[in-house]
Amino acid sequence: MRLEDVQELCITCCSGPKLTGDSILLHASAVCHKLTSVDVSWTAATDTGIIALAHSSSCLYRLLVNGCHLTDESINILIKKHGKSLKELELFGCHELNAHCLIHMAQECLNLQILNIGRIPKLTTPCLIQIVTSLKNLRALYLSGLNAVCDSVVHHTARQCPKMDRLILSSCSQLTDVSLFEIGTCLSTIRYLDVSGCKKVTDRGVQAIALCCRKLQYLDLSSTGTGKKGLFKVNC
Repeated sequence: MRLEDVQELCITCCSGPKLTGDSILLHASAVCHKLTSVDVSWTAATDTGIIALAHSSSCLYRLLVNGCHLTDESINILIKKHGKSLKELELFGCHELNAHCLIHMAQECLNLQILNIGRIPKLTTPCLIQIVTSLKNLRALYLSGLNAVCDSVVHHTARQCPKMDRLILSSCSQLTDVSLFEIGTCLSTIRYLDVSGCKKVTDRGVQAIALCCRKLQYLDLSSTGTGKKGLFKVNC
């Protein structure tokens, strides 16, 4: 295969003085104009590499930049060109991103099916509600470690995103059983749910999930307030 025909690029967790996210992205952007799927998570990529990729690629469907050093500038350029084509976007741990940038992203990337915005400290509860209200086609949402995630966010997610199949809410300390009641009521077809580290989740919430979510295949309850009663109900 010629480099010009490469469509997928994955260089996660690469190390070395010359093997950085930006160096690879700048080289790829000069040659690989057909890239549709790129994963440069944990490579210290910056705005420089992502902007070059956004300009050179004809149509991006999938971009994973978890742990990269990005600002609003690169995300705004990305969504201006690829907002309509993007179906998967992972921004976990991109600490410099602001709430208004991610609201704009949600308004432009209406075809997104997978979104990871965990560990972005500048996100607020109103911002998250606006995001899930815009992205009605989401099938997987990762919100790990966000203090802004509360029961009202899950309420809007469950009611605005009926196609949701995977929901990651680990280490969201404000969540209570109310969120699990909402999921059981409005997302009964969910298959993957992670509420690990949510200490306010108890047996009552778990029982609601067990009774309503019959297609559930994975449930993480580690470090929650659940006991034998809730776990027995899940096993039944």
